Order: sequence, then structure tokens, then C-alpha cells
Amino acid sequence: MSQGWAPWTQPVLATNTDYGTVSASSVNETAGSQPYKASDGVMTGTSTSWEGAKAVVPAWWKWVLPHRIRISEITLYNKYSGSTNVTKDVQVFADADMTIPIGELQTFEASAFSTVTITLDTPVETDTVCIYCSSSYGVAGNNYVGLGEVVITAEYPAVMHTVTFVDWDGTTLSTQQVVDGESAVAPIEPTREGFAFVGWDGDFSAVIADMTITATYAIDSTVFDYWEMPGSGHT
Repeated sequence: MSQGWAPWTQPVLATNTDYGTVSASSVNETAGSQPYKASDGVMTGTSTSWEGAKAVVPAWWKWVLPHRIRISEITLYNKYSGSTNVTKDVQVFADADMTIPIGELQTFEASAFSTVTITLDTPVETDTVCIYCSSSYGVAGNNYVGLGEVVITAEYPAVMHTVTFVDWDGTTLSTQQVVDGESAVAPIEPTREGFAFVGWDGDFSAVIADMTITATYAIDSTVFDYWEMPGSGHT
């Protein structure tokens, strides 16, 4: 058993407190544009964005996660708007005080659900994602900022187990690091002269400890299909 990192599946939110806490510096309450809508799994539509209050620019959106993740990529979708009144410049940070930047300042195209993507050569480990929307394409006094969706590619800390598949003679066929409770993947079935592969000697569908799985065989009866019985004249 060891501690490692496993692919993180971003949850789909239906409230601001489904998974950690999502918040924003302001909300357009008239439009019902709650912060969680920037992580509701929907990248289109008139009511699927977080939008700040009218003429409150800049504004920020923040997601405090229940555990740390290691981020390798973030794609941001601009908010919905029936005009070009959308977010212009955004910056992503790994802390609530917005002192640890994730990538560089990004500029959206002036259209609803336009995207920007930040790909990191060195992943950033954090439990907070804060996005600062610093400007809008709208007219001053009637401008809005917001986000249509925040898509995070990351890993999460997980308990890992080593699963080793070996052949009948102890030869290692595959060694895998498997997340606690998940399944290992059997390697290509091995072969052994004079024998038929039967299967594996253990269950690796829900791994909860380090384990060694050994290939099992039965004598291959087909090798005796053609043989001569002494003195019989038959084969």
C-alpha cells in the first residue's frame, strides 16, 4: 500500500455546497445565476452560467474543494449573453487571496461560451480555485462578467495498491498500481507448452491490499489427439 495520485472525476454540481463550497463576489439574483452553475456540467443555454451583478466589475468566482487536487489543465467557458456583454479578461489562482497564479492572464473572445484553456507543464496542487474576472466587453454601467463552465483536469490523492500478475514459473507478466477499491486489469493471457490457460488464481475486481495473482493451467488434452498405441496399429 502506498499514497499516490489518481485521475480525478470532476463532480457535477446542483447547489453551491454539493462538493466543498462554491461562491462568488456578486450574483445577478434576478437571473438566478448562482455560482454553482459554472460547474453544473452544462456548457450551453440561457440559465447555465454564473453571472455577477450588473456593473460590478471586476468580480471573482471561488471553489473551495473538500480535499487537495493536482491540476494539469483548466478550460474556462465564457458566460451566456444574448449580446457581446460577456467576460473579457480572466486570471486563475490557486488560493483565495489570489496570490498564487495558475497560468497567465487569459482573454476570451467576445462571444457567449467562448473558451480559454490553461495547460500546465508542472501541475499545481491546491484545494482552492479562484477565478478573477477583471473586465467585460459590455458598456460601462451596463456590463457583466461571469463564467459558463469551469472544467478542471486533475488528479486526487489516493491509497494505491500494487497488483502483480505472474506466470506459473514466477515470471512477472504485469505490475500495476491500483486505486483502493478499484479493479486491476488482467494482462494478455499467457501460454505454456502442453497446457491450456484456465484463468487467474485470485479476484482482483476490488483491490484492497497489495496482491500477487498467478496464472493457472490445465493439461492440454489436444496434444494427445494423435498418438499410436503400441501393437494396435491405430493412431
